[in-house]
Amino acid sequence: MTHASLNGITSAHAKGNLRKSVSRCTSCSPLGLTGGVIGAAVGIATVVAVSAAKQWTPLLDLRPAVAAPVAGAAVGLLAGLYPALRAAGMEPVEALR
Repeated sequence: MTHASLNGITSAHAKGNLRKSVSRCTSCSPLGLTGGVIGAAVGIATVVAVSAAKQWTPLLDLRPAVAAPVAGAAVGLLAGLYPALRAAGMEPVEALR
């Protein structure tokens, strides 16, 4: 089953094309946000671990750590936009083929 078919099936309950697209895109953004949070946490942990191993003082700028989840959510939204728009134009029966 293709990704577009899955999108067509899961959003078949929505009434209009815009509502279908919005319902699919809202599930992609939290996934990107989660990836941004995990990536920022791993990056900070790596800097602290390497600094501790080398007996350095860790020097962190928190702006990229705050921007990473925001960027992840934006990328997730953009990545989900094309499949959501494609699924919005599908009939539920067509998605099952």
